Amino acid sequence: MKLRITLSLAFLVFSACQGPDYDRHRETVKDRLRDPDSASFRSEKVRTLWSKDGSRLTVYCAEVNANNLIGGKTGYKPLTLVVEAVNRAPNPANTVKNVWFKGRIFLNEEINPNYYLDCIRPDSERANGKLFVAYATMGRPWSEEYQAEIDQEVPAISTDSAPES
Repeated sequence: MKLRITLSLAFLVFSACQGPDYDRHRETVKDRLRDPDSASFRSEKVRTLWSKDGSRLTVYCAEVNANNLIGGKTGYKPLTLVVEAVNRAPNPANTVKNVWFKGRIFLNEEINPNYYLDCIRPDSERANGKLFVAYATMGRPWSEEYQAEIDQEVPAISTDSAPES
């Protein structure tokens, strides 16, 4: 009996240490791929980004590699899945409903400003009104100079305090 309890507790501790369960988000992404069974994921995380006005954007970030049309692997591509989008600010263009709707997937050939701000840069969990802005990359390759331009346009902010409720 003691052995059974010890094994059960060990399994629970091991399960808890594995981190969040991303299966639901993976399945949403796989539903949109040509060959869902070929998909492999890495660098997974879920982030909630907050704005001063109380708006928030929850995203699943990952890199996915799957088979393309002719059966070859695409290589790992950055992706963002919108889990939730709540806009508290007036938005006459209805950008949130049209672009950042729940279930929307952004799959890119390489890192771009949106993926960088939403998924990589740690301070962007709090935003200064740039929460629902989509940057047009127009085929520009990601580089340190491009990153510096985005950092200048969207200044870093402190992550020491919690977002407003």
